[in-house]
Amino acid sequence: MSPTGATPAPRRPATDLELLATETQRLLATVAGLDDAAVAAPSACAGWTRGHVVTHLARNADALRRLTRTVLTGDRLPMYASEEARDQEIEQGAPRPAHEQEDDLRLASERFAAYAAPLGTEEWLGDEQVTARAGRTLPARDLPWMRLREVVVHHLDLDAGFAYDALPPDLQHDLLVDQAARLGVGGVAVRLLSDEGDDLVTTEAGGPTVTLRGPRAALLGWSTRGLTDGVAADGDLPTLPFGG
Repeated sequence: MSPTGATPAPRRPATDLELLATETQRLLATVAGLDDAAVAAPSACAGWTRGHVVTHLARNADALRRLTRTVLTGDRLPMYASEEARDQEIEQGAPRPAHEQEDDLRLASERFAAYAAPLGTEEWLGDEQVTARAGRTLPARDLPWMRLREVVVHHLDLDAGFAYDALPPDLQHDLLVDQAARLGVGGVAVRLLSDEGDDLVTTEAGGPTVTLRGPRAALLGWSTRGLTDGVAADGDLPTLPFGG
């Protein structure tokens, strides 16, 4: 089999919204099981407690709701007022007790879902673009996918029992293709060979390519968070330039 360049297919907002609803409920169930001590404990994100992760997920829902409002109304709202304001909101929200964190995340998720519902009728979206963090532009049809990816990857960061192998196979595949493309942009040259048949190369990276083999969920764990369980490589694993 010849490897395939990691070029994500155009997103289907209606499908992504359905997946998002399922994964949001799975996330909320995990958060509901955390007590105050668990929320204050370290997460898998370096320097962040679980409270930081949950707060970030809530504020990210609000940020993507602002971008969705831009699409629906034409009002040009920034994703965040500034990087400093984003970081400050996370720091301020992180120490809250578990029940406040859960309520905040649930309500923020519901607000985003309500705003994003019209995106499921994708014919009218056309080539509409939105501007995300750092001035990055992307198709408006990607907004549900952006939220879905945040929910799934940061669910793993909670380190509270969730694993990527719980995801539907097609979602695992799409996330792996998406992450391989991100690694290429970040200059990481790898070939990802999954037990399920994926054969992906990072397309924008140069230099020698290391081949990684393993179950799709394990390759996703390495590519998003550097986890090595279940992953075999034919050389030294490259350093990942960024998180999820």
